[in-house]
Amino acid sequence: MRRRPLALVWCAGLALAGCTTPSAPVGTAGAATGTGATSATARTSTGPGTSATGGAGTPTPTASAASATPDPGDPPGPPDELSVAEARARIFVDDAAAVAAGADACSGERAERGAAIRCLHDKAWSGSPATRAAADALFELTGGVVGLEPAQHMEGGWRGPIELVPEAPIGRHLRHLTWIVDANRDFVRFFAALEARAGKKVGYRYRGVAYRFTRSVNKATPSAYAYDWQVAYNVMGSLHWSGDAVRETLFHEIFHLNDAAHGDWSPRALSAIYEGIMTRCTKRPTGPPEHACLTPYAPGSTTVRGGTYYAFTPGNGVMEYGAELALRYYREHRAALGMQPAGGKPFKCGPSDNGVAWRALVDEFFGGVDLTAPCP
Repeated sequence: MRRRPLALVWCAGLALAGCTTPSAPVGTAGAATGTGATSATARTSTGPGTSATGGAGTPTPTASAASATPDPGDPPGPPDELSVAEARARIFVDDAAAVAAGADACSGERAERGAAIRCLHDKAWSGSPATRAAADALFELTGGVVGLEPAQHMEGGWRGPIELVPEAPIGRHLRHLTWIVDANRDFVRFFAALEARAGKKVGYRYRGVAYRFTRSVNKATPSAYAYDWQVAYNVMGSLHWSGDAVRETLFHEIFHLNDAAHGDWSPRALSAIYEGIMTRCTKRPTGPPEHACLTPYAPGSTTVRGGTYYAFTPGNGVMEYGAELALRYYREHRAALGMQPAGGKPFKCGPSDNGVAWRALVDEFFGGVDLTAPCP
């Protein structure tokens, strides 16, 4: 089945890249900045203010990229949990691979979903006990699963065609899976602390996400892309250089999935603000918006080639502004919860547009919970 990505992250060298927006509900993932060592699309290794380059494309699966076929008799689980059939379709690159690995032997355990999914992990990663243990740890933490992404071909703009092939998180690539597990552990702590302080549940979904591994051939892009509660993770992605970078990459990507699940919220709720800022700061008809004008409105400090903030790079669209805003929420609330150092005044205390966008985001995705300091 052809996959339509909901969010793409593009990376080149040590820089973030933008991406085109496919049709249907989609958002594109890019780099945000701000304080801290990393940013939401795996952030640049040189820190805030790093230059990034742009590029785009939409993955086109090869003929061999058909996913495993769900069993129509397998009932779906809760909205943030994967059914056994969904897990099977995401763990294995296709149904033939699932059969070859002996996944059919797990069908007898379907009366207990957890046992069946652990069985699938066991079949998929039987050759690497460390990978199997990490995959099971992820499942215990957040109900996520670990699998392989089908082969993809992308048109990478000025970079030319990009080929992606399945690549297992074993050996030297095991560290990437370890970082993903650590990131999910942080998400559990973060949302538990946020909900404890707020006295209410926050509806932002991060559970039941499948992480599917891939490798770009002779390139370091894209670092990741997300669709249908799945994140494709490139072991050669130039931005996957630390655990913190990966953690913020995943939060950014998962926001795009939440955004799509909320009916493409960012275009509906933030377009007027975003377009107003872009119009206000674009002084020349053929030039990009001016960096200095954008500075008070930028949720993060990463820039692309030419000095434009990533959130406002022409062609990235409002969904990148929304994802950067969500990452800013995550950073500021990690600081408010004592999980990282504070990083300056709250974003909401900048120009009035910032406060309006912040309040809309908080109410839509985070249950109205705002633990940041009030504005003067």
